[in-house]
Formats: sequence, structure tokens, C-alpha cells
Amino acid sequence: ICFILTVFKKEYFVVVDMNVFKETDIKKGDGFSVSSVTGEGIEELKEKIKQIRSVAPYPVIIVNDMEQGYPQSKLPKLPLGTIAAANNPKYARLFAAALAKEAKEVGFNGCWGPVIDIFNDMQITRCAGDNPEAVLEVAGEIYNAFASYHFQACGKHYPGGWSDIPIDGHMVAANAVQTKEELLKTSLVPYLKLMEAGLLPT
Repeated sequence: ICFILTVFKKEYFVVVDMNVFKETDIKKGDGFSVSSVTGEGIEELKEKIKQIRSVAPYPVIIVNDMEQGYPQSKLPKLPLGTIAAANNPKYARLFAAALAKEAKEVGFNGCWGPVIDIFNDMQITRCAGDNPEAVLEVAGEIYNAFASYHFQACGKHYPGGWSDIPIDGHMVAANAVQTKEELLKTSLVPYLKLMEAGLLPT
């Protein structure tokens, strides 16, 4: 988050993760403190987002983790692995459309996702499979659905963070252990092809 703030502040944009924000920090345009929103209802969350937009003297992008769907949704939560296992691109498209529609109605601009890692033992249901082309197909459907709702997305987790190492890249510094050739044949396939298609920002 801090890195994103550093980049976007020059253009008067700040990305706000709804799991870590405080009003005074929004006014200043830097820094965050923990403020969990997972237990809040729809109306409370709408009010919090409205509050953020009212105090920020710059455009704000509101995001949250939504890997299995919009957190406050009444729809069932669906792991990406489950959607991919159905082997029908329509389901990925419908899942993403429902997610984006609900989240936009509350005030979100986007989410941290989808996961476009290649399967390993730590991911299991968080990713769409062990075949880069299959992962690409599911991710492409999700990105296209998001785009139709003008809902922002990002690809995660970049090689070295999760997909090719047996440790949690959120907790410790991580490095990709694959060779350049291995990366280009596996982990980087979804990233490069989604960027070529104009679905993933470069």
C-alpha cells in the first residue's frame, strides 16, 4: 500500500485498502492504521466509503480482497479453484460480474485480484489450476467481466510472492527460484498474455 501511495500521490490518486485506513491519514494522504471491515453490514460500509470520499481532497480508489466474491454478499463464496474445475468459462464470467456489480453498488472501485498464480501445494483452491493456459482463460473471463463494470483489478501474486515458493510472501521477503526460461513458460504466461490483450495494466 505504501508503495502505491508513493506512486499515485504525484497524480493526486491514492489507493485505499478498506482493511487498513484511518480518516486522519486519508486527509494527509499518507499512512494507514488497521481498521477491519469484515464484520460490517452493507449500510455501515457504504457510510464508511462515503466518509472517506468526503474527507479526501483527491480522487480515491476503494479496494478490498474479494478472491471468493464480495465479502458482504449474500451469494455463496466461491474459491477460484472451484470455478475453474467446472471447466466452463461462463461461470467465471458470471462470478466476476456478480462480484463487480455488488461491490460497485456499495462504492468499491476494484479489488485485489484475481489470483493468477500457477497451482502449487500452498495454493490449492486459491488459483485456477496448474496449467498456465487454463489459468489464463479463467482470468481473462474475470478481467473482461470486471471491465464491463469499469471495475479495477490486479494480478496476484507475482512470481516470488506465492506461486513458486513454499513460504508466505506476505510475512517474509521472497525471491522467485525459477529460471528465466521456467518463468516464461509457467508463472509469467498469464501476466504477459493478459497485458498483451490489454486486460492487465502494464
